[in-house]
Amino acid sequence: MVSDIDGKELNLGWNSQYQLTSVDVLATPETGTAAAGVLYDYNVLGQRVSRKEIIGSDLSADRQANTEYYVHDGVNIVADLDEDKSLLRSYTYAPGYDNIISMTTYGDSETNTYFYIQNHNNSVVALVDEAGDVAESYEYGAYVLPTTLKRYRTARLNVYGKGRISTLWSYFC
Repeated sequence: MVSDIDGKELNLGWNSQYQLTSVDVLATPETGTAAAGVLYDYNVLGQRVSRKEIIGSDLSADRQANTEYYVHDGVNIVADLDEDKSLLRSYTYAPGYDNIISMTTYGDSETNTYFYIQNHNNSVVALVDEAGDVAESYEYGAYVLPTTLKRYRTARLNVYGKGRISTLWSYFC
């Protein structure tokens, strides 16, 4: 059991490949009752292919708040799809691993593109919109753990371009 940066107690589940398969946010740490959680699935290449956010006290029940699917180009995630396989976000990369350049979000009425600003460690420190306004900014502490999130809009990627648990501001990628 660990705590996230907001002090919430978390139960983490791992598979035999040491991949994170579940995160349960405990409503009552004394009893281990979960208030919410996230379940992850991986393909045979070890790439994360889906995330299911679950709200409720019984994570084994089928109480999904939403499911997202990830499309890979072989190395990087290039798109996120919703339960209906509609495009939520697409990503553009420079050559190499985790050299993310931009994210485009697709909504019902508008499409927005955000550009990633990275530091010398290739960690994302900010996202800016097409006008150059900051949408999100991040500060990191020891071991590249996020210590501060300033959200001005919405995004899905942060440290090294890896996905974060959106409803459970956490750093487990």
